[in-house]
Amino acid sequence: ISLVPPPPDATHQLRFGMLDVPGQIRLFAQPLPPWTLLGTLPDHELERLIRAGAHIEVVFDGLQMIVDWPGDTLRDFFLFDVLMHEVGHHIVQQYTGKRRGRVMRTKDHEAFAEQFARRCREEYARS
Repeated sequence: ISLVPPPPDATHQLRFGMLDVPGQIRLFAQPLPPWTLLGTLPDHELERLIRAGAHIEVVFDGLQMIVDWPGDTLRDFFLFDVLMHEVGHHIVQQYTGKRRGRVMRTKDHEAFAEQFARRCREEYARS
């Protein structure tokens, strides 16, 4: 697991992390909040950030968004929605025997990673 600068293609989109098969998770460094983003995010990204505790304000008739992370919400977002999500992808790849090849449909891969991250968050909340 490594913390690295965001990739060059991330200038107009949010990129938080990725799994490089086999077995390397890259977490992309982010600026300190609040973040000022150009334009608006797709609805599924907005819902994901709001669900994680982000406060989002749309300004200048939708030309910019301000994303702020109160308290420990950004830390928890990275721990569960980014790191544990990527660990979920790793689990799928690790135990299939086809470590570099596509082992399931993207939709199913994402669903497993999301479910794994959600279970980790729930387990953490119980402790």
